[in-house]
Amino acid sequence: MITADLTPIIITILTWAISALFAIAGVGAANTLIPIYYSLGIPFPVAAASGLLLNVFSLSTATIYNANKKRILWRLGTIFLIPAIVMAPIGAYIGIHTPRKILLCAFAAFLAYTLYNLAKGRVKERVGRFYMGLKGYALGVFTGAIVGFLGGLLGVGGGMIILPVLAS
Repeated sequence: MITADLTPIIITILTWAISALFAIAGVGAANTLIPIYYSLGIPFPVAAASGLLLNVFSLSTATIYNANKKRILWRLGTIFLIPAIVMAPIGAYIGIHTPRKILLCAFAAFLAYTLYNLAKGRVKERVGRFYMGLKGYALGVFTGAIVGFLGGLLGVGGGMIILPVLAS
């Protein structure tokens, strides 16, 4: 049994190790940290907010590094980002008024989806796989809106939702 005195130390060590591992992979660790925090007695809204805040810190360094190496497709990212930013607060608002059991079941389904995509493995890179023109923009806006809404609803970052879409 974990005593209250050891809980902050355990949370710190787990957070550091998991965040470092996930940052190396280029994704946030919120989807893993949130269940750990929740199982240690932290309320779900606080656990979700903490996990997302940690994503900001851990992935900021990776973003700066990749931007300096010119590895970021800013135009493509903006197509997803703007609708995601608009829809995330709407998802969060609906999440506040949704029963906790429903949110936890949805979160478990999200984790199963994430695990499936991680187990499936990487897809070979294909050049020119993105749709261009109006169809591409519409698909990007729609996908970004869904990712933002689900991210806000479940309190997770959109990286694990969007990566399988971009890789397929």
